[in-house]
Amino acid sequence: MKENDSISKLAASLKEEGIAEFLAGAGKEFSGAPRIDSRWHIDTVCQPSARTAALEARHFGKDAIDQIDKFAEDVRAYYPPTDSVRRCQILLDLADWIASETGYGNLFIAARCHDLAAVEIGRLIADAGLPLGTGQGLLERSNAAWYAPEVRAAVLNREAGAVLFRAHLALITQQDLDAVWKLGVLCELEEQNPQLKIARQGIPPKGLEPWKDISASISTSFKSHAEIERNAAFFRDDPYNAGNTLSETWELKHHMRLVVGLRPRSFHDLAALAAFRKAVGYFPERAPRGGHPFGSEGEAAFDEAWRPHATPANHTTYVRAWATYSQIQNRQFLDTESRR
Repeated sequence: MKENDSISKLAASLKEEGIAEFLAGAGKEFSGAPRIDSRWHIDTVCQPSARTAALEARHFGKDAIDQIDKFAEDVRAYYPPTDSVRRCQILLDLADWIASETGYGNLFIAARCHDLAAVEIGRLIADAGLPLGTGQGLLERSNAAWYAPEVRAAVLNREAGAVLFRAHLALITQQDLDAVWKLGVLCELEEQNPQLKIARQGIPPKGLEPWKDISASISTSFKSHAEIERNAAFFRDDPYNAGNTLSETWELKHHMRLVVGLRPRSFHDLAALAAFRKAVGYFPERAPRGGHPFGSEGEAAFDEAWRPHATPANHTTYVRAWATYSQIQNRQFLDTESRR
């Protein structure tokens, strides 16, 4: 079977069966997800012979996003938490499956699954009637290997069609990713305005004197950035609007988001909530007697309960834990797209 025929079959199964049935059937039948490159990569870097299959993979990715958006309706409905474990496992399983191939689109879709799963995990951790281990175990699954800098660097190199991020990927750090991207943006700006390059390499034209120092502060850690200069166009992304959904931005180029990282911030909130519950053992409701300086009785109660467990490193954990718990109780702990 040709690769594009196989991808078409996957897409048809996903549309007809929905996520849960797809994972139990067609998702297991095939060896893994197709690699989903960015549209920019297909238009700019991809070999003509590979374009048909690459476009099919992108169509499959869009179908997956549509199915996730439908599934999100159940998450947003805040049904009783008895089904939260099942919904969360489906989302995490889909994330694992789609990220079994670390392509540009695969990582965006997997992170979207995690973003929705976080809502269900929060409800499980905040429910004192359920064992903490239930939500905590699912939270630990969110520490996926594909969030690591070396994985994102490899995806970015493939997308660019050049080794822009250093070859020893196992040693690469978030700081390395940030530094390369800053230098790339600098080179891209100089490509758009050659006078900036003159300012960096020689005597700055009038009005551009600061550019030499700015560019030097970015580029001094690089022995050579000729490869980055040759691929300066890679560092020019489409405008990003945080209010847009993944579906709306699917055809756009947003490689900087891979540089920054896609892991939802809500997982940091859930880690604080889980740490609070594990240490304190319950979620306090009554504020201490004699008044308090906090904005709510709940925050005051969390502060008092956390004090015996506080250290210089974690003394503010209760703040994040209270904010997260309060949002969950008020049905305001939402996935990123629902907050917009």
